[in-house]
Amino acid sequence: MQNQFKFFISFALSLLIIVGLNAQNPYFMNKEGTVLTYENKDAKKKVTGYSKMTVTKVEGDATNCSVSYESMVMDAKKKPILSKPLVMNVQIVNGAVQLDPAALVGTMSEGMQVTGGSLLLPNNLSVGDIFDDYTVNVAIGPIKSSSAFSGIKVIAEETLDVGGKAIACMVVESVVSSRVIGIKTEVVQKVWYGRSIGIIKNESYDKKGKIQTTQELISIE
Repeated sequence: MQNQFKFFISFALSLLIIVGLNAQNPYFMNKEGTVLTYENKDAKKKVTGYSKMTVTKVEGDATNCSVSYESMVMDAKKKPILSKPLVMNVQIVNGAVQLDPAALVGTMSEGMQVTGGSLLLPNNLSVGDIFDDYTVNVAIGPIKSSSAFSGIKVIAEETLDVGGKAIACMVVESVVSSRVIGIKTEVVQKVWYGRSIGIIKNESYDKKGKIQTTQELISIE
C-alpha cells in the first residue's frame, strides 16, 4: 500500500505541474492525436521508467478549449504498470489552463482525496516573473501527504532539442517541500515548458545542488 501511495503521489505531482500558456498557444498539448513520450532517470542517470501521454480529443480553439488525453505509466522496459491508461481532461479558458487537482487524480485510485492549489502561468511570461506559493494535499484513507511549492519564478529562456526539433522553452524554478507517509523531503525543481506541449524537461535537485531525478521528453508524434 505504501509503495502504491508513493507512486500515486509522485505521478500526480508530476501532472499537476504541467500547466502554462502563451499569447498564441498554451504551454499544454492542444492538438488531437499528439503523443508525448517521457523518459525518467534517477540520480545516477539510470532509466527508471517511461510515461506516454496521448491527446484523444480537443474541443475549441487553441486558447479556449477542452483537452482530453490519456496517460500510461511504464517501467524501465516500457512495460505498462497500469491495467489501463488514466483518462484526464484539462480546460483552457482565455489562454489560461484551468487545472482541477481533484479531477486530475480522480481516476488513479478510489478513495483518493486531493485539496489545495496548482500552478497557473500567465500568457506573457518573462524572466524574473514570480508566482504565488501553493500547497497540494493528498490522502488515501488515513495515509496523508502534502507538498508545498514556494519560491516559484521564471529563471531563464532556453532552447532544447527533442528528436532533432528545436523547442523554445521557459524555465520555471521552485522549492518543493513534501511530507509523504511522515517522511520530509525538500528539493529544488526546474521545469522547462514548451508551447503546445507542456513539460519538455523536469529536474529535481537536493540541497547541495545534486540532481536527483530527471523527466525528459524524448519523442513527439
